[in-house]
Amino acid sequence: MMTTLRFEFDRERCLGDAVCAPYAPDAWDFGKDGRMVLRGSRRQGKCWVREVPLAELERWKACCDACPEGLLRLYDETGMRRLA
Repeated sequence: MMTTLRFEFDRERCLGDAVCAPYAPDAWDFGKDGRMVLRGSRRQGKCWVREVPLAELERWKACCDACPEGLLRLYDETGMRRLA
């Protein structure tokens, strides 16, 4: 049974407009370079990755939908099926 989701963030392309932050304010900070920083994430290739609880699916989908650059992605825990 799935209990976590995989959230990916392409920080290198982030413009720092922070439209994602209101949906998960406890998860985001501004970096010194003006880009967003995803708390609790680890770098994996070109993206920053964090596991998030399945119970918070709607909030993380809202983050993905809010990003005008399309830099946020949400997958099932296997990382194979994209949810947002």
